[in-house]
Amino acid sequence: MATSVRDNGTLLFPLLSFEFQTPLATYDIDTDRWVHMGKLAEPYQEAFAAGSPGIARYYYRVFLASLSDSTVLTSYAGARDLQAFNIETGDQWLLGRIPERFRKGQPDTLWQRFAFPNRDGGGLPHDWSSDGVGMWVLSDGRIAVVHIDNDYRGEPPQLGFDYTPYLTVLDPQEDTACIDLPLPIGDADRPVFDVQGDVLYALERRLTTGLSSELWLLQFPVPLQTDCPEEHRGKGWLQLTSE
Repeated sequence: MATSVRDNGTLLFPLLSFEFQTPLATYDIDTDRWVHMGKLAEPYQEAFAAGSPGIARYYYRVFLASLSDSTVLTSYAGARDLQAFNIETGDQWLLGRIPERFRKGQPDTLWQRFAFPNRDGGGLPHDWSSDGVGMWVLSDGRIAVVHIDNDYRGEPPQLGFDYTPYLTVLDPQEDTACIDLPLPIGDADRPVFDVQGDVLYALERRLTTGLSSELWLLQFPVPLQTDCPEEHRGKGWLQLTSE
C-alpha cells in the first residue's frame, strides 16, 4: 500500500528495510529518489542486535494509515505497538499498544523465540501468537485493526489449519477500545480484508466440491463504542498504559 502524502508527487510506502532497519520509505517521482525513514519497533531492533532477524523476516509486513496530511500510523504484523510518524519533522513516537483479551496476542518474548530458538523457541509462530493482517484509520479518527489466530488441525504433518479473525477498534480521542470482536467468517479459507466508508470488507474464497470454488464478499459495519458488547470494552491502550 502506498499513500500520497503531498501534492508534489511524493509517495510514502510501508517498506521494511533490513539494510537500513527502517519501516518506511518515501519516493519522489520527479527526482527518482528514495529516502528511508523511521526506526523499527523494539522487538525488531533487539532481534537485529542479537544477530538473528528471524522475527522481521517472518513478520515482514508493515501496515500504514494516514492520521493527517503530515502524520502517519504504522504497525507490524508481529508486534503490538502502534507507532506514529511525522513525515515533515521526522518525529516518531509510540501512540499505544493494541490491547488483547480474547486472541492469542503477541508474547513479550516473541523476538527471543526467533533469536534464541534453542533456548526460547519451539513450534511455529502460529502456535503462540496472533498475526496482524490489516490496520485502517476510520473517518472519525478511530483505528481498526484485524488479527488472525491460526490453529493447526489433524495429525502430523499438520498441513491445514483453522483460523479465527478478530476486529479491534481503538478511539484515540477517548482512550477506549472495542477489543477482539470475533468476525463471523468461515474457518476454512483465509479472506482478504479492507475498509471503505467505515465498513470492513472480507473477500473470501470458499472451496466447494471437486475443483470448484466460490468468491464471497462479506461486509461488517465497524461498531461504535456504544454498540460494542460490554465484555469487549476496554480503556487505557494509549502510550502503553494498561487496560
